[in-house]
Amino acid sequence: MLLNRSIVKQLLLFFTPLVSSLSVAASPSLAATLAFSSGTLVINNYSQNPDVAKTSTDTDTLTNAKHGSVDAFADAEAIFSDEPLFSFNTSVSESSGTGRIYRGSAKSQAEIVEEFLIRKNQSFSFDFIASWILLTSTDNSRSEVARADGKLSFSLFDITNRKQPVFLDSFSILAGLKNLSGELFNIQKSQYVSFDLEDKVLDNTLEGEKLLGGFVVGNYSRNFANKTRLKLIGNQLNYAEVKTPEPSGTLALSCVGLLSMMGIRSKRRKQVSERDALRSQAN
Repeated sequence: MLLNRSIVKQLLLFFTPLVSSLSVAASPSLAATLAFSSGTLVINNYSQNPDVAKTSTDTDTLTNAKHGSVDAFADAEAIFSDEPLFSFNTSVSESSGTGRIYRGSAKSQAEIVEEFLIRKNQSFSFDFIASWILLTSTDNSRSEVARADGKLSFSLFDITNRKQPVFLDSFSILAGLKNLSGELFNIQKSQYVSFDLEDKVLDNTLEGEKLLGGFVVGNYSRNFANKTRLKLIGNQLNYAEVKTPEPSGTLALSCVGLLSMMGIRSKRRKQVSERDALRSQAN
């Protein structure tokens, strides 16, 4: 199943204005901030089926408001399908706040782990698509902090000797936005990975807002001279944080006695699923 590149691009173009509109909804007259981070990693066109496929997701949110309100949201999904054959990771993190003293953060992670038995003098390959959208929005950049980070990656290991796994290849995208500093964007790959940067959008024309999005399409292909058991790990992590600085001096000290009145909420959700498509495995 070869994914249509135009479909992915249309999805990116659809979500970009949608994400931008979130900043409008989260901008009351009092100081407001928004941080949003999302990403998707799709792997398909495998040269062979995995013997083992496992998926896991993890989300964590934290909110703390002394004077104002703050919200945090995180969600993640990891899917493996054998008919048609593909894997899909997606996660989203969002934090928004308004007021004078608050902090909110959201973290989401999705992962898939697959194992393949590669015969002697056999090649192993797959295609992949990775996309990301980051957004930060502030009303007052001097008193508010909005941060959005994202990482998409996959790594391959030789686990023929499970007690001594050997790292082979990898691909990673690291992106970050912060209202008080510049943008971070970095792609790294190993020898047997090829890719095209199909689209990249960086928009900071609106005062107080930054948007970074895009997607890449690529391929992994390598020949193995010896019989090899491979482990493929596809991982995705998104983080969003908003906050205002703590007051200084006497005012800060006067707030110490109010700690018991602080509204602190923390939510964490973790999900792990395992699917074994065990054929006869030769050691």
